[in-house]
Amino acid sequence: MSNNKDLYFKVLKLLKEKNLTQTQLAEKIGITQSSLSKILSGKYSTKITTAQKLAKVLNVSADYFINSDEKNSKKENIEDKNYLNLTSKMELLEEKMKRYEAENALLRKELELIKNELGKNKKILKLQKQ
Repeated sequence: MSNNKDLYFKVLKLLKEKNLTQTQLAEKIGITQSSLSKILSGKYSTKITTAQKLAKVLNVSADYFINSDEKNSKKENIEDKNYLNLTSKMELLEEKMKRYEAENALLRKELELIKNELGKNKKILKLQKQ
């Protein structure tokens, strides 16, 4: 199996080409985005079956992930790797922002309900004082 750094950049390059996010890829191969992230970072070892699923979804041969390709590794320049790394980080941040925006919208609705309830209570108290 190619080292995880090679795997990471190979997957990121293919994701960019296929216009997929890591989350979408993880769903397609039947694992969580967190597990995929750990596989790509080297925290989890990559099983052959996972490499095969990755290959199938990304439309490449399993050898593309299994064998370390020294020629390709040397050809990859630093700018490409930095770009792919930043793109991946940006996608993760965008996904987090979407989750927070959804949570924020729910909190704003809850706050509005509380304000409305508070307004009703103030009116009731004014009427009771009169």
